[in-house]
Amino acid sequence: MTQQEIRSICYEKFGGYSKLALSVLFKAKNFSNIHDLCKSTGISFKLVKDVLCEFASFDGDEYNFNKQLDLSGIYQALEFFEIEKYESDIENIISQFKMHNKSLDHVSATARTLIKRVWYIFNNVDTNFCKILFLGDHDFTSIALAYILNKLNLDYSICVVDIDDNVLDFICENSDKFNLNITALYSDFRLGVPINYCDQFDLIFSDPPYTPEGMSLFLQRAIECAKNRYASIYLCYKTAELSASVGLKVQKELLKNHIYFRAILPNFNDYTGAEALGYRSDLYICSLTPKSFDNIDTKNDYDIYTHGNNSIEAKNCVKINYDDIVDILSKKTNIDKNLIKIISNTKFNADNSILVDVFYKQKRNKNTNYPKDSIFVFDFTYQNIDVLNLRSFIMSDKKLQYGIFLNSQIEALKSEKYKTILSLFDIKQVYKDNDCIVYSFSSKIDDFSIKKTMLYKNSNLKNAYVSCLTQLSKITKNQAREKFMNLKVSKYADAMVFDLPLYELNKLYLCLE
Repeated sequence: MTQQEIRSICYEKFGGYSKLALSVLFKAKNFSNIHDLCKSTGISFKLVKDVLCEFASFDGDEYNFNKQLDLSGIYQALEFFEIEKYESDIENIISQFKMHNKSLDHVSATARTLIKRVWYIFNNVDTNFCKILFLGDHDFTSIALAYILNKLNLDYSICVVDIDDNVLDFICENSDKFNLNITALYSDFRLGVPINYCDQFDLIFSDPPYTPEGMSLFLQRAIECAKNRYASIYLCYKTAELSASVGLKVQKELLKNHIYFRAILPNFNDYTGAEALGYRSDLYICSLTPKSFDNIDTKNDYDIYTHGNNSIEAKNCVKINYDDIVDILSKKTNIDKNLIKIISNTKFNADNSILVDVFYKQKRNKNTNYPKDSIFVFDFTYQNIDVLNLRSFIMSDKKLQYGIFLNSQIEALKSEKYKTILSLFDIKQVYKDNDCIVYSFSSKIDDFSIKKTMLYKNSNLKNAYVSCLTQLSKITKNQAREKFMNLKVSKYADAMVFDLPLYELNKLYLCLE
């Protein structure tokens, strides 16, 4: 039996624990008694026996392999010195990123920390088979891991989900530059994770906001993305030595989700900031239990950070008078249509409104059922435009929609990053007062254009493209699939359009021209 076949069996049976299974097999060739093997590996008797049962037969406590197994080098481990030589390369890459967002609690980890994370992940996860997810990655551990695995000529599958388009674009640019196998997706975890990527991953790594609300939310999203109970979750967290009560509150939030702290590695992570924590944080190695998947709470606070508009202490100082705006819009449109307000602030009540997280989830689950004559009004005033951004317009399939912005946000609309989305619309100012401004966004794209169909199709990219092309170009599904695999965005086959980073959205836009 080849090594690839052995690895495949171990992964299918043990998932994220397959590296442990491989270590059992690697040592098993030197023993014939299961108790001696168990003592040598330091791994639980049950797991050792489960592994052997896949490949060996027993006579009492003695075992013999059923088949000829190629176990030479089946278990690969890295010494730290083997990868620390890449530290300067990683430092050169991450030092080029200059757009750290304090309102998202971004504090950069050092290049040495990224090397340590890569070393620990590789020695505990079979990267050849296991899927790895980074829930937020402003430190760019994904780049370090993929870069080093490339240097070692090893296979891997890495996905990053983040709210910051600057982070996502940097990851995408370097993925193209160094030919890294990283899929980067946009998501505001308060609104959910990309639905096609739930229940997929064997390792989830995250350095979340160090608040009880932030830690709890990121953990819940990690559990949603975990493939099964063999998955592991690595979390970074620390509290000041004299603030043990805060740390206890955070740990209680984690324990509510029935996870087991397999290890807490003190001061594992070094940062360029975070003086209050001594520039360091711990690494929590968490295991899942069957109860972890029960009753995942989908209701979360919007305020989860320690800085900026979305901090725990932040207050929204502008209260939008929705009634006035609706009256004005009704008069200006000169039509009697149903204006539905998409709002993000649970503190404000507005008639005929829907929370943006509900809107997102409905679109992701493909169960929207709004009247055909309805018009959406998106409220961007509560959140920073860089946080809850203009993807909302892609999620809506309306020819005409409106956006309410604070006057202070208007400059952001001129940002280069939004040109792809905004180029799809004719934009006109329809209302302005001392606090806010309202724009109308009407679609420029012809109803029969593949570009419009693709952008508004409530399906993953591959299925949407095949469906569009077979209808509009009169070619077969197989021909359409072949065309899709030649697109620059083909690795996003399972993603929806509104999950794409702006960098990749621009690629898609160019592909469809």
